Amino acid sequence: MTTTTYAYVPFPAPTPADPCDTCGGQGVTGDRYEMPTDTGQRLLVEVFCPACKGCGNGSHEQCKHGAHADDEFELGDVVAEDACPSCDGRGWTPVPGWSASDPGAVAVVLMRVPCGCTEGRAQLVDDPDELEERALLGASCSDEANAQGWGSHV
Repeated sequence: MTTTTYAYVPFPAPTPADPCDTCGGQGVTGDRYEMPTDTGQRLLVEVFCPACKGCGNGSHEQCKHGAHADDEFELGDVVAEDACPSCDGRGWTPVPGWSASDPGAVAVVLMRVPCGCTEGRAQLVDDPDELEERALLGASCSDEANAQGWGSHV
């Protein structure tokens, strides 16, 4: 039996004053997908909360630009001079995913895909359930992602 090793980049949970009712202020749903890379390494990526879009806030009154997965950036809108130009210093890029079982599907999930600038923070994980033991969110995704090339459920 072969073991699949995943690269997983942990991100700190937001600390909102008014936590989102859907995700409890975590900014992600707890669903994870396996995503292949050009190098053959498989990433374990999380899904942004559809209600708060990743900021963790219920009210958005204190949100800064860039806190949400759907905040738009133009190339060069870097938040700090030394920030990564690919992710504008956020460490992730939002990537839409959808169900292949629905031929007229529109994007139904927005995944938090780590930027290459976070490579040094990546942890190698053989068992995604091991992440729960590290007090991170649990995995619960479907095989629907496999048909779109996002990999198999983990």
